[in-house]
Amino acid sequence: MAIFYGLERRVLHDLLDERVSVTPEDLPELEQIVAEVKRLRDIYGNPRENWSFANKTETFLEICRLISSSELPEEQIDPMTAKPFALQISLGQKVKRGEPIPAEWAIAWYTRLANNALPTAATRCKDEFKALFQLRYQQAFGEGIKLKPGKIKLTTSYFPSNPSFGRSLDLSVGNLPDISRFTAKVTKIGEVVLQCRKELESLSRFLARNPDAQKSAAAIALLPADLLPQYGGDVFRNLKTWLNKHFAKPKTQVAVVSGKDILNYWSGSNPEKLTKTEANGLANTLARLSYGIEPDPRLGGTLPTLKNNFALFRLMADSDNPDESELWSDGLSEEYIEATLLMQLAIAAASGNESPNPVEQQYLDHLSSVVTVEEWERSRLNAHLHLLLHEKSNLRGLKSRIAKLSPAQRQEFAQFTVQVAAADGQATPQEVQVLEKIYKQLELDPQTLYSDLHMVSTTTTSSQPASEPVTVRKATPTRGHKIPAQPKGKSRKQELALDMSLVQSKLTESQEISSILADIFVDEESSPKTPSTTKTHHTHTKTSQVRKSSKSKSAKSSQSSEPDAKTVQIAGLDHAHSELLFALKKQELWKRGELEAIATQLDLMLDGALEVINEAAFDRCDEAVTEGDDLIEVNSDVLRELLA
Repeated sequence: MAIFYGLERRVLHDLLDERVSVTPEDLPELEQIVAEVKRLRDIYGNPRENWSFANKTETFLEICRLISSSELPEEQIDPMTAKPFALQISLGQKVKRGEPIPAEWAIAWYTRLANNALPTAATRCKDEFKALFQLRYQQAFGEGIKLKPGKIKLTTSYFPSNPSFGRSLDLSVGNLPDISRFTAKVTKIGEVVLQCRKELESLSRFLARNPDAQKSAAAIALLPADLLPQYGGDVFRNLKTWLNKHFAKPKTQVAVVSGKDILNYWSGSNPEKLTKTEANGLANTLARLSYGIEPDPRLGGTLPTLKNNFALFRLMADSDNPDESELWSDGLSEEYIEATLLMQLAIAAASGNESPNPVEQQYLDHLSSVVTVEEWERSRLNAHLHLLLHEKSNLRGLKSRIAKLSPAQRQEFAQFTVQVAAADGQATPQEVQVLEKIYKQLELDPQTLYSDLHMVSTTTTSSQPASEPVTVRKATPTRGHKIPAQPKGKSRKQELALDMSLVQSKLTESQEISSILADIFVDEESSPKTPSTTKTHHTHTKTSQVRKSSKSKSAKSSQSSEPDAKTVQIAGLDHAHSELLFALKKQELWKRGELEAIATQLDLMLDGALEVINEAAFDRCDEAVTEGDDLIEVNSDVLRELLA
């Protein structure tokens, strides 16, 4: 030890002599001293037998390296594993050279020198956190944080073994700036760490509960959008390929897809349907890819199953969209909910048992483009229209939505549906039957339907004279309504062409059309406003609406006779349909052939009969009593309420 004491004093007192580094003339002697200390360490510095001497000689050799030159050579170190002092030296060298601090070095500075702990997400989602931090750090600081060297230099304390010093020595290190003084920059790095923690918090909690589900669709849905290409895996790639297939053409705005197709590309815990959380994850992932889904589960829409359909659509540019969290908390506007109701009524009136013809389609398209809704809702409304057209809109499940309409709105809704149904110059018997149901649902006098039809036909003939009068017979107590025969000498094609030009001229009268539609969506207590095609700002309370979409195969029953007044009726059904409803009590699952046999005995066609029963169920319970085709499932709760 005496030899080591002497060498220590020779270097620190004689050669250094309170300088930053030894002079070039003294370097050969310093190198000889370093060689001798290494020899002593190898002889006497066995860590197991003499740990103290081994540690002291190792520290002294590091001091000799630091004072050997005022310009230390840069060492290639891993910032996350290097010793703290070596990390501090390397960071000081970068600052002295005016280099930016890279992301990996910044996180090492934040954790290993400033002694800050990383969030749990950095452990559970290690790769994702590293990639996200690098991205967010680059967005905040470009190539990295740049620092101006301060006046305070980096020093290190050394307590000599030689008792003649009597105290520790503060030695300057390569004339480098002291990185520990830049506390404000450490705070800036901490803000980026906090941002990454927030973005990965949901994924981190999910992986805590499901450690083996890192590549599942549920986990992918929780990734920040910027990490999807890198960490989305096959789930993300397949979903994106599927979307590109449906939206290959830039002009394609909406694609109607089946729930079965969705489940092929976004699977959940149940192969036949998605849970609320899984469906929300799908909607969030689609939104990150600039697509929307209608109905949207985040807004109370139905969940994907093997039996239902959905409309995918392009979202507007991000600059035009409100903040997503605000969007879902506020929900859809009242105007949007009313517009979807009007669409459903109008499509049902226009289609009868068929799809709307081109003229009626023009009315519907015009409706989706001019109604007063929030701008971000317009593309969703168009998607809703496509979905209704695809599914052949029916009148089920409207009771609660119609109940919110004012009497004036009901009248205006009815008049618009009549205009759509008669847009091609005539309303077919099937369309008149649907209009009767619409007027009934709107709680309007059925007699007004015929006056409204007459008014539309009169307007048509006054705008473009017909070859002979068009008449609509007043309602009578008998079922069904006689429709005027098609004028002779006119083919259906010619008549359609003539009516299309008429409708087109109507659509060009933008002031009148917009006025009608604006009246439909104006609040009952609002003061009158000047008609305008420009969207008017509305201050309104938004509310989330649960939209139920139910699809059933329908066919009209061949029965048209009046029910026997002396027969006991259930839920407003005639005797035959009541008997069939009673029969459904016997079991909850029926084979189609079994129910067809019962229906045949009652002189009913099964599909039409079930349609009538389900309509009665929707009127009373707002839900169907049967579902399915080959296997027909009975909703026992609804059945019990109908029979009560």
